[in-house]
Amino acid sequence: MSPRGASLSRWLAGGACLVLSCAAWGQFQVHGRFSASTLDPGWTPGGAVALTAPVADAEGAGWLRLTGNVGRAQGNVRYTAASFSAQGGVTLAFSYASWGGGAPGADGITVFLYDATQNMAGALPGGGLGYCKGAGGYLALALDEYGNFSSPADNCAGGGGPGGAPQALVLRGPVAAGNPFIAHVAVPGNVDQATATARPVARQVVMTLSPKAAGPGYTINVDMRDGAAGPYRRLVTNADFPYAAPAALSVGVAGSTGGAKNVHEVRDLMVTGNAANPPVVNQVFTPAAVAPGAPSALEMHFGATGARGAILSAPFTQTLPAGLVVATPLSLSGSCLGAVNAAPGGNTVTVDAGMAIRNGGCSVIVKVRAAQAGNYTTAAPPGSLQTDIGRNTVPGSASLVVKR
Repeated sequence: MSPRGASLSRWLAGGACLVLSCAAWGQFQVHGRFSASTLDPGWTPGGAVALTAPVADAEGAGWLRLTGNVGRAQGNVRYTAASFSAQGGVTLAFSYASWGGGAPGADGITVFLYDATQNMAGALPGGGLGYCKGAGGYLALALDEYGNFSSPADNCAGGGGPGGAPQALVLRGPVAAGNPFIAHVAVPGNVDQATATARPVARQVVMTLSPKAAGPGYTINVDMRDGAAGPYRRLVTNADFPYAAPAALSVGVAGSTGGAKNVHEVRDLMVTGNAANPPVVNQVFTPAAVAPGAPSALEMHFGATGARGAILSAPFTQTLPAGLVVATPLSLSGSCLGAVNAAPGGNTVTVDAGMAIRNGGCSVIVKVRAAQAGNYTTAAPPGSLQTDIGRNTVPGSASLVVKR
């Protein structure tokens, strides 16, 4: 565990869980490495798609190139070997690079889920990014350079949207509902590196769909980071996606150019089912009764089932009740692999996204104190612990008695 000011991020470090075998990742796993000179089994290519190995890149270090640096091109791949259910939620992760077309670059990349009984026929290129109007399209995450994927007047017409929004991450919904606009957010540092003359540092994107507590559909969170070791940034938080998933889903990727262009590449695509057994967070004070001003250790124990464990997909923040604060001097300990932020005299303890909860669980321990006598109860409500295998469904709490 790393204290305030440091960060130990083990998820996707060097592409570890994306590049190596991750067979224990949950209820199902779909994986596209796209690093060799032959396409991974089960994937069906279309359009201008090509593999960069072994010519532009070494065997095992290649990329799936959806479009080259040419105008009016479109390339895609779809996983057609099997389907999966999103009943327990889905986590989708991938790396991408978009570069070299000159400013402004265009058009962008979509990574999408679709009804596996259909084939995305009719998906429009250009501003539609190979997703809009495609038969069976369910959900698209777009990395939109030129901005037309947010427009209601381009190839996603009928689905609404705020208008052109360049350099944005955009979500759109099912073709059966007109590919409705869900959300967009500007990408820090731009989606692409349009003036780069060589492939820039890859970005990694993680999207998590968690079933809603009531009603159909999911809430969506999206995180992004630069390279394999940088901190994740939360770009989309709890976006409402009120559409029931088809019984059989699959995944695809598409890239498009128009009058403007870019090289569009992806690799290390992973789609996994969230575990049927949700994660838990339990809490305990040791000792459970102290004198005013005396310290007590608050232990937060994070649990996850399965051989793989879990990864926090969003920061977890425990807010202390009024009158209870982090003790001075700061004392942090525990067994979790991740960064923990707390300040002496403060009333919050935050565990950063990316923390690994190994099988069997791990703990974060912080000393706290209260100046006044009373009963102090901490609580982690349902849904407050967000991981790539889902959220906690039961609360976790602990009580501290401070008496003279």
